[in-house]
Amino acid sequence: MHHFFVPPSAIQGNLVSFPAQTERQIQRVLRLNAGDSVIVLDNSGKMYESTLAFDGHKVTGSIVGTNDSGTEPVVKIRLMACVSQREKYEWILQKGTELGVSEFLPVISQRTLVQKSAAIDKKRSRWETIIQEAAEQSHRGKLPILLDVMKFGDVVKQAASDACNLIAHTSSKMNSLKSVLKVNDKLTFNLLVGPEGGFSDEEVSTAVEAGYQPVSLGTRILRMETAALAIVNSVLFYSSSND
Repeated sequence: MHHFFVPPSAIQGNLVSFPAQTERQIQRVLRLNAGDSVIVLDNSGKMYESTLAFDGHKVTGSIVGTNDSGTEPVVKIRLMACVSQREKYEWILQKGTELGVSEFLPVISQRTLVQKSAAIDKKRSRWETIIQEAAEQSHRGKLPILLDVMKFGDVVKQAASDACNLIAHTSSKMNSLKSVLKVNDKLTFNLLVGPEGGFSDEEVSTAVEAGYQPVSLGTRILRMETAALAIVNSVLFYSSSND
């Protein structure tokens, strides 16, 4: 069954009024028909099973059942990956959404290819679309939040005492991610992942002073997009007993 996120205001009583863009998707792309059933979500974690009706180009839905989505992980992950080439970062947003990331925070560090936040702000609309489409495809109950881009120095200042704050590092001398997660009892994670070339030693030291724990993802050197998804998947796996 197809899933569609709509603004909460689009649901009035048992009637769903789909936004124009969703109407076009239903009619022209998916070619759904009157009487077909879909799942509507208002970003509250609720799922509304709805029956479609058509009036010209206008598409509405009649809600016939409501349930909790049951697809959101108990673990809350803020993935703070440094910005990179368009395809790589979009891939991180798409796959991170599918895996269960709660928040994305784009980071500018010393070695990121893009150094101006204005250039990243222009991509926000496209990134939000990618996140929504991935959330609908993977049957998420809530849309991950896309936070504003931040400089590395400002990011590490937000280390939270009630969260597990981790920074991925290539040094084999660091604790392995597995060993850290096995003894962790927190359900909120702030995960910092560097750009191509990784974080500088100075940045790692700054993060450690702010409360981040450096962790190794293994003996091999991973691409930044691989590292981002590997650390997310590991966090979800080792916290599965709480999920």
